[in-house]
Amino acid sequence: MKYLAYIAAFAAITLVGCETTFDVEDNFDLEELPAYIAFDADGDNAFREMIGISEGASQEVFVESPTTDLSGATVSYSISGSAVFGEDYTIDGASPSGGTISIRSSGDVTVRVRGGINIVAIDDGTADGDKSLVLTLTDATDADGGDVAIGRGGQDFLRTAEFTIVDIQCPTELAGDYNAVAVYTSHRLLDSAMVDTIMSTVTLASTSEFAYSVSDLSGGLYASDGEYGVNFGTDGLSGVIIDDCGSISLDGELTDFSGQMMALTGSSTDGVVTLELAGADNGESWVLTLTP
Repeated sequence: MKYLAYIAAFAAITLVGCETTFDVEDNFDLEELPAYIAFDADGDNAFREMIGISEGASQEVFVESPTTDLSGATVSYSISGSAVFGEDYTIDGASPSGGTISIRSSGDVTVRVRGGINIVAIDDGTADGDKSLVLTLTDATDADGGDVAIGRGGQDFLRTAEFTIVDIQCPTELAGDYNAVAVYTSHRLLDSAMVDTIMSTVTLASTSEFAYSVSDLSGGLYASDGEYGVNFGTDGLSGVIIDDCGSISLDGELTDFSGQMMALTGSSTDGVVTLELAGADNGESWVLTLTP
């Protein structure tokens, strides 16, 4: 322990007694970062996350020169993806194949020299699903016409910006055959011991966008009612429903076989359709669950 203490003391004296000069240029080869133009990204990220743009909304993406003042530079970009220019989106000054923008200095030293590309997603009123959109920087020239590198550090980083044009029409695909379970919740002619659960098959057929005809909204209950002396018929209670983003309602009016008005509310989740029907006159009601 005494030996180690002597070594420590000697080292301390040696360090204090020496004067060392440190010249950065003797140890590092400092070079200015090359001028380049790339898409802006949050923080120091070298990648951009895909951005969703809902139909009817807009999104601006910025192209910047973070290392050198390239104010007045012109940047060209190409357009690709499944989204159709003029139908699914527009960009001012662009064409279906691409466009150009100029980057400018704002005069604020805290803001990078940059320019914006504004994408406007079009609400086409059609349930045609989400569409992809990709902007790719292709080339750039400075204010004097000289070539400027594209992508962070002249590499592929931040050369592209990806977007999804989000369909707000809530595409619906409910057409098909379903296993139906109908359960009475009340019946003016039946006591609780006589209320049935009926299983049958029901078909939903598309009649127009978001609208479906239902072969039997009673799920077989009307056909079975005859044994209790309530003969509404045996052909089923057909009607048309509208699926509005998972919320289901009647398309038009609905009457049962006795002529009374029926009310309907419903929902669809993961393809399973649940309908609640109730009569306005006799208080009859039931729940119909349709499973693909």
